Amino acid sequence: MIGEPLPVRLRRLLLPGALLVAAALAVVLGIQVRAARGELQAEKRKAILPQAGQVVPAVRGRTLDGDSVLLGEGAPGTHQVLLIFNTRCGVCVATLPSWQRVHSRLEGRAGVSVLGWSQDADSLTQEYVQQHQLAFPVVVGLPLRYLKLYHGWAVPATLVVDYEGTVLYGRPGILSAAAEDSVVSAALAPR
Repeated sequence: MIGEPLPVRLRRLLLPGALLVAAALAVVLGIQVRAARGELQAEKRKAILPQAGQVVPAVRGRTLDGDSVLLGEGAPGTHQVLLIFNTRCGVCVATLPSWQRVHSRLEGRAGVSVLGWSQDADSLTQEYVQQHQLAFPVVVGLPLRYLKLYHGWAVPATLVVDYEGTVLYGRPGILSAAAEDSVVSAALAPR
């Protein structure tokens, strides 16, 4: 070793250190990649799922009864509770009792309207409404692009929207008793 040329000695001394540095960099890079993937997934969820603070556009629709309704806009101080569903969704059926309770608690309250929003054709929705005896009006026939703008792809979805189109409450999935209370509180919150 002593009689070896200097470059060979340096390589022997530096090689284990260089390997150790490379291994440490690989570990750090792996941690950063995992963190970036987690952040990307969180951003994807934001793009798909409804959440408080997002702003939705006003869209004119019609109910099964033929009444015209404006979603995402209204008189100052008013709120809309939107219950987005489709007729093939088992979780939507499981959520109907919660939605019926929310509707019962808000029915007749000034400045609050509860509306269903079906992703399906009028005829399928009409059968569904009758079968499950939905007591609130259901909007049908809106172009699918509005579901994307309202982040209503993941059904069931529940949104509370103020008169300016700001989502005060947004949640996909079944509503627990606590979530029902949150929907009602958001719908009755002064603005």
